[in-house]
Amino acid sequence: MVVKLEKLTIEHVRDGVPVSLKALFNPARLVFRRKATWERDEAAQVGWISALKFRGSPPASLALDLFFDTYDAPDPASAPWARALVPFASVTRNAPHDVLDQTWAIERLTRPDRETHEPPTCTLRWGRGTLFCGVLAEADTTVTLFLPDGTPVRASVSCRFVAREALSRPADELHSADVAKKYTVQPGDTLMLIAEAMYADARRWRPIADANALGDPLRLTPGQVLLVPKLRN
Repeated sequence: MVVKLEKLTIEHVRDGVPVSLKALFNPARLVFRRKATWERDEAAQVGWISALKFRGSPPASLALDLFFDTYDAPDPASAPWARALVPFASVTRNAPHDVLDQTWAIERLTRPDRETHEPPTCTLRWGRGTLFCGVLAEADTTVTLFLPDGTPVRASVSCRFVAREALSRPADELHSADVAKKYTVQPGDTLMLIAEAMYADARRWRPIADANALGDPLRLTPGQVLLVPKLRN
């Protein structure tokens, strides 16, 4: 049985047109980052021990490296190589094109859209699953191979995507469970974690499940948008 190789794709909308970027090579690893912010509560200090007070969670992030190589995958539209560069070639070969033409498609995700005036929200998919939804916050391009004429033909782009919604609860909003909200599911989320972040009570997960008609509360899909209803007294 032949298993089809699935490529990671980055889906977004640019100037009102849906765009899907497919990775030339799949990343070797994915680094998901989640963080909770705590601070000392001096008012609750007992003896020499001060309590910790939860202040919220910054947006989740996903880091990955994308590899690009146009040396081994030349552009058929390019001009033929000068035979002086490849004296041993038995057939005429097309010149590899500038790899930065491909990396720019990724770097461009940090640039504002003409319609929305902000960078696009990206959905990263790999196979059947959705890996992450968020914006590209950083893209560092490193070129590692050049032709004799200086044309860059091999590069990697280190990307860091950040979710748009932060699980933040400022000090003056710690009891704001009486306001309906929306939340985008991230990898590793559970209803109990979401309830803890939004209601400050992990036991209040059932109102979220009921409001979104979740038949199986244990099955959440990254990128899924949930309505977080206000709590009734």
